[in-house]
Amino acid sequence: GMVILVQDGVARAQIVCAEESTRSAQLGAFELQHHIALITGVRLPIVNKAEAGFPVRIFVGDSPALRSAGIMPPELESETSLMRFVGNNILLIGNDSADFGKVDYDDEKTFPNFQENYKGTLFAAYDFLELCCGVRFYWLDESGTTYESRKTLSVFPRERKHTPSMDAFREIYYYGGEPFVKSRDSALWKLRWRMSRYFGSTNHNMNSIYF
Repeated sequence: GMVILVQDGVARAQIVCAEESTRSAQLGAFELQHHIALITGVRLPIVNKAEAGFPVRIFVGDSPALRSAGIMPPELESETSLMRFVGNNILLIGNDSADFGKVDYDDEKTFPNFQENYKGTLFAAYDFLELCCGVRFYWLDESGTTYESRKTLSVFPRERKHTPSMDAFREIYYYGGEPFVKSRDSALWKLRWRMSRYFGSTNHNMNSIYF
């Protein structure tokens, strides 16, 4: 049946993210907390190990707590993301690059880089927000983020495992920046739209190459 994350304005779920986790997992946890708060007005706690009092656990990234729950995450390659429900446990994991710096949700300079950096766990969190919570990211900043406000947020269990087929270059070039779009909004937009770049890029050519 449905898994209830927030019931009548009261949190029933906690977000579990290891203390030593990738930037991808840390940002995924913050993005879950932020958007579920937008929907319900309730901020789910982010914890390093599962705590009593919350029947639902959302595991973001691999962690000792996940393994303590008896769930062994599968080996994932490339920039694969996985969303899986195991009873009242929600598993959001992916293949991440070994980028273990500390994320400050207010400082885009601490976010995982969209270049040469696998972010599968973050993308699993976005899959969950879109497919299970009804969030949509339509624009460069949050003026284009849509969702249905409600005091009770319940989600239907489903599974998605995805590996982007465009595995070298996924980027939309935006010429603007401040003051039109704040640098933090621009950084989040690239990640929310699953942009990545692995082998550099170019957007110019010289006409003589054709002759």
